[in-house]
Amino acid sequence: MDMAFLEQCAPTVAPQTMASIIRTESAFRPHAIGYHITKDGKAYRLTNPPKNKDEAVSMAKWLLENGYRFDAGAAQINSQNFARFGMTAETIFDTCTSVGAGGRILTEFYSGAVRRYGEGQEALKAAISAYQTGSYTRGYATGYVGRVTGFAGAPIPQAKAEATRPSKKSAATATAAAPTAGYIRPEDAPTAIAW
Repeated sequence: MDMAFLEQCAPTVAPQTMASIIRTESAFRPHAIGYHITKDGKAYRLTNPPKNKDEAVSMAKWLLENGYRFDAGAAQINSQNFARFGMTAETIFDTCTSVGAGGRILTEFYSGAVRRYGEGQEALKAAISAYQTGSYTRGYATGYVGRVTGFAGAPIPQAKAEATRPSKKSAATATAAAPTAGYIRPEDAPTAIAW
């Protein structure tokens, strides 16, 4: 996973911003399933995370079939968003698909934050807060915003990422599904958006 990969998969977000989110969410593990899963308003802790893609897919299928909510993939997309982004238990573990969905979610939150805070760092940090919590402010209290912004400029570990480039299909899906307004493209965004 490098900056060009991130830019191709999540073209609406500055690559360094997306890298900081992925590092915080999954430590660049493409087959990650979040440790906290929920069902019927009760929280459960995942004690044996998947070791590879096959285990991750099998576990995700079981969780979905049994009505659990969970986060999965490199960008830790919540299972409630799978249908909205055309993802399944198999496709969420494709790194480009996960990163593309994460980029779209962050872009949506950023667009809303701009209406509230104006363009710039305040809106970006509010969007980062909402990425984790759904709230423009709660992510500050949980420390999430600080963790993500603390990783700005940190090198991306190559060994943890999948070695493959995004397929034309997964990159096209991520790009085609991107919203038409509110992009945070590095070349289009105000310089304050990208770290």
